[in-house]
Amino acid sequence: MAVPFTVKTTNAAVMPPTDGTIVARDWAFDLPPLTPATKTLTFRNDGHQDHSLAVAEFADGVDADAARSAFDAILAADDAHPPPEDLPGPDDVAFAGRSAPAAGPPSPSP
Repeated sequence: MAVPFTVKTTNAAVMPPTDGTIVARDWAFDLPPLTPATKTLTFRNDGHQDHSLAVAEFADGVDADAARSAFDAILAADDAHPPPEDLPGPDDVAFAGRSAPAAGPPSPSP
C-alpha cells in the first residue's frame, strides 16, 4: 500500500562512506566492481521508473553461473512445475525498497 507524505524539513545528515554505488537506470543497473566481503553500498535511482533491488548471498562454492541458473529455475517455476528441490538457495538476501525516479533526462533504453 502506498500512502502520500510531505517532507517538511531538510535532512542535513552526512551519509556514511560506502564501498560503491549501484545505479538503477531504466532497463539497466550499473554495478561497481565487487569482491567477496561484507559491503555497504549506496543504491541510487537515475531512471524515470521506480526501482528496487535484492542482493543474494550464496554459500561458498556456489559460483555466479550456478546462482543465476537457480534464480532462473525459481522464476520459471509455477504450481504445475515447481523448481527442483536440490537448487542452491541464498543464505541471505538484502533488499533496497522502492526508489523513486530521479529528475532529469531519461536513461537510454536497451
